[in-house]
Parts: sequence; C-alpha cells; structure tokens
Amino acid sequence: MKLYTTVKLPSGILVTIYEPNGPVFFMVMTESKGDLGLFMKSLIKNIVRFEGQQYSYEQIEQLSFSDLNYLVQVINPLIEASMDDK
Repeated sequence: MKLYTTVKLPSGILVTIYEPNGPVFFMVMTESKGDLGLFMKSLIKNIVRFEGQQYSYEQIEQLSFSDLNYLVQVINPLIEASMDDK
C-alpha cells in the first residue's frame, strides 16, 4: 500500500496511514456489511499502523475518543477523494 500520511494523535501516539489498495478496500466493504462503524474500525485496522504496529479490533476500541475522532478526521478526506475519482 502507498503511504498516505503520518500524524501524531492527541495522546502522542505516532500513526502511519496508508492508502488502501483494491483487495483491502473490498475486504473492508465486505466485512462491514454496510455498518459505518464497522467499516471505519476495519479500515483503521487495515490501513493504520500505530508506532509501526497493526492494532487489533480490541486495541482500536480502547483508543480514547479524541484519538479516534482525530484519526477519522484524517482518514475521511482519503475516503472522499476515492469517491470523487469515480
């Protein structure tokens, strides 16, 4: 996957975000079955590395609201840009 950006979350955790490729995107879509919350959780699990590590769903659920909110704000333009390409 191609690097999208690297940011520091409000808690200080350094995250690297990658652009999802076709297989990852379709896997996330299939797993979420139309559930937006599950879509974002699966997308975060598959395209974000937290200080170099892939987090499990349980670890993602333990992130603070401010970290999750910030992360979603950073990822949203990536999703919107992919929709604009259609």
